[in-house]
Order: sequence, then structure tokens, then C-alpha cells
Amino acid sequence: MHSKMDDAIGILCCYVPNFLIASACCDQPGWTERPLALLGADERVVAVSAAARRSGVQIAVRAQAARLACPDLRLQPLNIQASQARQTAYLAALGEWELPVESQGWGLAYIDLNGIAHSTAAVQPLAADLGRRLRRTLGAALQPALGWDSSKFTARAAAMWT
Repeated sequence: MHSKMDDAIGILCCYVPNFLIASACCDQPGWTERPLALLGADERVVAVSAAARRSGVQIAVRAQAARLACPDLRLQPLNIQASQARQTAYLAALGEWELPVESQGWGLAYIDLNGIAHSTAAVQPLAADLGRRLRRTLGAALQPALGWDSSKFTARAAAMWT
């Protein structure tokens, strides 16, 4: 992302798309090709794969409704321990720069770059390094998308654009 005001860059957003589904697929690579939904303890859908979403499966519906929307849906319980362990590793990798990190949920966090990077040219090598570290720590299935700008909103929009 190129900012209109390069000297105003101060926030880097790191986003791992569909973190919970990607985390589950790390443990079961065969799940990546089929529609998949993860169920919470209340038997409601807490995460859906892109294939399941295209078939009409939505977050917060009961397992029966999800199955009606997509008959070939694989329903799996959310492995909260494995997901939490990956989230902890993700945040630890982001914290290696010893800069303020603000977690916003599964696979979404902001890093405050104020004081160390004020231009796209300064952020690009930092972002490349961070991407490499996250892939090494989390594996290729949890591929991060990075965006940066002067605010959380535009940094997040840049990360989610990719």
C-alpha cells in the first residue's frame, strides 16, 4: 500500500485471512479442498471456509442449518487449544520487534511503527522480514497479508485488499 502522505505512516496491520480455518487445515491438509465449517461448544458455526461461504453457510448458524445450506459440508469442532497456540505464536512473532502490538482477534493485529518507519521505503523491508518470520513460525497455510498507512482503518483495508 502506498500512502498519500508517506511521512505519516505509523501503523502496520498484519492479517491472516480466515485464521481459524487455516489453522484447522494445518492439522488436516485434506480439508482445504472441501467446504468446511468449525463449530463452537454451543454447536454453532464459528468459522467457514471460502467454499462453504460460497455455498451459503454463515457464521452463528446451528450445525443443522449449515448442513442444509451445503450438504457436502465437513463440520468439525473448533480445536480451541491448537488455535490459541497458533495465535500465541503469531503474536509472539509480531512482538519480536519490541514495538507495541495490539491484537484485534484471530489472526489480526496492529504494530505501531511510529518512531521507526515514516515512509513506504522504510516499511517495505520491515514488512518483508515480518512476512518471512511469520511463514517460518506458522507455516505457509497461515500466510499473512500486510498493509500499512497512517491509521488502523486504512492499514487494515490495505492488508485485506490483497
